[in-house]
Parts: sequence; structure tokens; C-alpha cells
Amino acid sequence: MNGCRSLGQRARFAAAVMLACLCSPVLAQDASLAQQAQTHAKTEAAAAAALVARAKAVQSAYSASHTQSLQETVAAANKAKLTYLRQIYKEQGYRVPNGPAIAKGTQILVFASKSMPDGDMRGLLEDAYRTPSMRVVFLGGEPHSGVPGLVNWLRRVGAGLKHLPAIEIDPPAFAKYHVRWVPDAVVVHDGKELARVAGVYQPQWIMSHVGAKGGDLGAYGTLYRPVEVNMEAVIKGRIAAFNWKSYVHRAVHDFWRDQVLPLVPHATHPKTYLIDPTITITHNITLPNGTILARAGERVNPLQHMVFTLHLLVIDASSAPQRAFAKAFIDGHQDDHVVVMSTAVPSTSRHGWKTWAQWSTAIDHRLTLYSHAYAQRFKIQGTPSIIEGDGTYLKVVQFARDKKGVWHAAAS
Repeated sequence: MNGCRSLGQRARFAAAVMLACLCSPVLAQDASLAQQAQTHAKTEAAAAAALVARAKAVQSAYSASHTQSLQETVAAANKAKLTYLRQIYKEQGYRVPNGPAIAKGTQILVFASKSMPDGDMRGLLEDAYRTPSMRVVFLGGEPHSGVPGLVNWLRRVGAGLKHLPAIEIDPPAFAKYHVRWVPDAVVVHDGKELARVAGVYQPQWIMSHVGAKGGDLGAYGTLYRPVEVNMEAVIKGRIAAFNWKSYVHRAVHDFWRDQVLPLVPHATHPKTYLIDPTITITHNITLPNGTILARAGERVNPLQHMVFTLHLLVIDASSAPQRAFAKAFIDGHQDDHVVVMSTAVPSTSRHGWKTWAQWSTAIDHRLTLYSHAYAQRFKIQGTPSIIEGDGTYLKVVQFARDKKGVWHAAAS
């Protein structure tokens, strides 16, 4: 072993290792008739293909013309809106800067909804994309398609952007800032509201308002009622409607049904064998001060540094004779630390806990389950068996019951 570890450290490590140890008719027709049908089908298919091609060409021409017309209409509307707002700012003496000057710690929360026209939402997404301090806030998901429906709509409206800006679902923010209509922009600094304006989301205009006046700046343009479902209310409603008592009852009731333990037969003959508890360290184990307690690849036997004082008793607790055997063993080791593990669970979930309690009472001792982790380490071949320390090994003593009901161990 390495000299970098003290005896106390090795002992503590050994104890820790020990705990790890334990625990996927078509009928043929006349040939001439088939040939005629085939020729007719080809003619019809060719005619249909020609019609489809012409329809696509007409549709493409109309779509291009319609799209261009729509784009021109939206652009003209946005231009008129910008001109109108700029005139208002000019009349009120506000300065309209070329770009938003937003101080550190200041954020623009723009409350939005799918009720807003696609063009307005596109403009909002573009502004938020260019302004990292802007956050687009929604009340929740759509009434029918939920959050996925909202996300799909935003992706469609924001098509062409490298990525969507900061978008959040934050019902408490709607309540905190008393938002009832959208778009509603609220400027906050370190959590404190500085100003707000409804119907406007362009950051440069918003920050010009803040610098010139602040507070509630009123409403400009069309406002819309949010159509999303309040996510917070939905969650609270589901929690309130959830039957916790029934859930707990099912969890307790189904506990035994879900337990799958290793299959260990009743022993038919006595046997005694040894288990080497040595393990191989898979990676370096280092103390907080940097001292290497154990190195990867090193083999460690914890029983070289500590005495195994436990008595591990493995029984089939569903067996009355084995429960009696366990009771007698426990009575004879009152001063020792005995751990009793069962390879069986109650046969029915309905009275599982009651049955388990009856088994524990019969042996006057606490019962635990003989899990797969224990089975992998101890490899018990039959019950009842007792595991005890024997120097640097673990000794397994397997008992068998004769026809007279007497339990026997293998001769030493």
C-alpha cells in the first residue's frame, strides 16, 4: 500500500469500502383488356400531369405576386406607424436617438401574445434579437396546443432570424406589472419599474421616453387581449385538483408489487464457503487536502484494516420454519449486531405492509430486503444462511433442515 496514507485514513477508507460492498387478391385479367387499360391510364396520367404543371405555374405566379403585395402593404403600414410615432415624439419635444442607449442593469420587458398580428410580432422579435436587454414575455401556452403551439408559431413568425431572442413564460410578471393588454413594454432597473408604454415596443423610442419623462407614458396604437392560458393558474389548479391521498395510498399499496428480488432457493444441504471481499479501485480516491487515499487499479481488502463484527442473516421470511430459525439465532446473539434480510416479499400488495409487520414481529427484529446489490456481492446459494467475518474473508454458513425439522450446518 502507498505510504501517503495514514493508518487512520486507511481505516476510514476501509469502512467506506465495506459499506459499498454490502450494499417490430389481385386477380389477373384478360391480357388484351389489361393492355387497353394500361394505355388509357398512361394517356390520363399525361393529361393530369400537364394540368398539375399548369396549375403550379399559375399558383407560383399568383403566390409571388400576392406575397410581394402583402410585403408592400406591411411595409407601408409599418412606415406609416413609425412616421406617426415620430411626429408624436417631435410634438412633445422628445429626442429620438438612432439606437437605444440602455444602462447596465436595465431591462425592457415586452409583454406579448399570439393575439398580436404576425407582422407586429415579427417586428418585436427583430427588435428583441438586436437588443440583448429586451425580454419578450408571454402569459402561458395556447389554450388547445399549449406551449408547443406557441413555440411553433414563434418559429414561423421568426423564420429567417439566426435564433429567437429571449422569450419567457412568466405569469407572475404579468401580475406584478398589472398587464392586461399587449403589447405592453415595461422598463425596469434592478427590478424597479422606471417607465411603461402600451402599444410600442421599439427600444429606441422606449428609452427616449424614459430619458425625457418616465413613469406611465400611456398607450399608442392597437392593443390586444392575451389569448394564452395563465400557466401559473393552470399549475396551481392541477396541484389543487390532484388527489394526494390517493397517490400516497397507491404508492404504499403498490410498493410490494414493484419489488423484484433475486431468486434464492431453500437450502437442501448444509454448506460453508468463504468470500474474498477484495475490490479493485476504478479511479483515484483523493482526500480534500489532495492526499491520494487509493489509486486506480489498486486492490483493497477492507478486512485487512477492520474487523467485520456484523452477523448477516439471510432468510425466506415467508417461511414459518425459517422465521423460527431467525428468532432462535437472534435470541442467542442479543449482544451482537444482527442484520436480517429476506429473499421473499408478501404475496399480495393489498395486505403487504401488514404481512411484513407480522413477519418482523415473529422474529422480534427489523427486516430488510435481500436486494440484487447484496446478491451480487454475497452470492447466497440457499436460505437460511449466515454471513460472518473470518479473518480477511467473509464466511457463509448455509443451514439445511432435516425431516425432523432440525437445522444443521456443515461440519467444520
